Amino acid sequence: MRILPLILICLSFVIFLLSFRKNKDLFSPARLWLMLWLFVIGITNLNWSFLQNEWSLYMWVVLLSGLLAFLLGSFCIYVLYFPAAQIPHQLNYRQLIQQIDIKRFETSIVILFGLYLIAYIIEYKIVGFLPVFTDEPSTTRLEFNIFGIHLFVNSVLAVIVLITEYLVIVKPGRRKRIFFLVLALILLVSYFFLMNRLYYLLMIISLLVITHYSVKKITIKKVGIFATIFITIFFAVASIRLVQYAENFLFIVSEMNISPNYSFVAGPYMYISMNLENLNVGVNNLGNYNYGLFSFDFLLALIRGQDYLRELVIQNSVFQASRPFTTFPYMWSYYRDFGYGGVTLFSFLWGILFSSTYWRMRTRPTPTNMIMYCLFITVVILSFFTNLISRLNFIFNILLVLSTHLYIKKKANICDDTKNKHTRLIE
Repeated sequence: MRILPLILICLSFVIFLLSFRKNKDLFSPARLWLMLWLFVIGITNLNWSFLQNEWSLYMWVVLLSGLLAFLLGSFCIYVLYFPAAQIPHQLNYRQLIQQIDIKRFETSIVILFGLYLIAYIIEYKIVGFLPVFTDEPSTTRLEFNIFGIHLFVNSVLAVIVLITEYLVIVKPGRRKRIFFLVLALILLVSYFFLMNRLYYLLMIISLLVITHYSVKKITIKKVGIFATIFITIFFAVASIRLVQYAENFLFIVSEMNISPNYSFVAGPYMYISMNLENLNVGVNNLGNYNYGLFSFDFLLALIRGQDYLRELVIQNSVFQASRPFTTFPYMWSYYRDFGYGGVTLFSFLWGILFSSTYWRMRTRPTPTNMIMYCLFITVVILSFFTNLISRLNFIFNILLVLSTHLYIKKKANICDDTKNKHTRLIE
């Protein structure tokens, strides 16, 4: 076994454990980014599948340039906010609640829930089925996607995030708490029928981060609980989608070069490693750039709709190391459009954007700043798997959450409360 993967994985776990020291924040952008990518690169380079190939030097250059550019952008913002580095990262929920019009908050959640439910029913009536009840859910789930209407069905993320924020920050009475928990349960159960794992992962990550910043520091035990839920949901949905195949289907398709006794490893390993393997194939075979087609496809999707989204899937398929594994890391869309320079530039801008949001949340603790950073954290955590920033559905959810916070923000002048002593330290 190679020594490099073991070193990278060990370094990742060391960073993870050190994040629980006093005044250290597990979800600070640079720390989380470094920890995540050390782990992903280490796992991938174990080479447990015959589908994997040696990475070219150019692949390493593209990959490391993107990752280091993010850290550089993050460091630039850290330098600007350096005096605030010792500010506790937990936010005062009493201060947060003073900035919220609770009645408007409750009304907004109910309205968004109603829009989701109406869109869900309309789409079901048009399509005529729910993917979970079909013989091939992995295929039919792609057909449950009426452009425009499905945007509101995928707004389940925004509604769940807002309900979580409401329950954690507002801390309502027993009746209201039960009412909104029932709404959340309806959302989770109904969306499960659509067989979309991604949004469940986004919900779990958002719940973890909101709890981390607004209640109390996350412990290793709590991270373990959330990770268990995360993995269980991810592979529960996967098992339903693959129910028509043999038990060891994934192990065989993955062409694993380890003992069949460890077939349970195939799923997690391939979902982590094949993203970078697809990137390796892509950067070494791409001939022409697209100059914005993939980086800004959320804008083009609004114009060209569902047919355009199908075209993107087809275009990406020629760069896959293996047909069953179709996902790419975040940098692929930027490389397809602008090459090496695009990966470096956009990664640098990611570092600036996410770190700016993080430090703004730390120095100016408002519900809007907190919830926006929570959503950005999901982008970081899933960056090895997809580019959420380029997805129309995710952008739509961000806009829903942001517009809701603008609506529920109290009109009263609370400048003295929000510009606290930590903000004055920066100024």
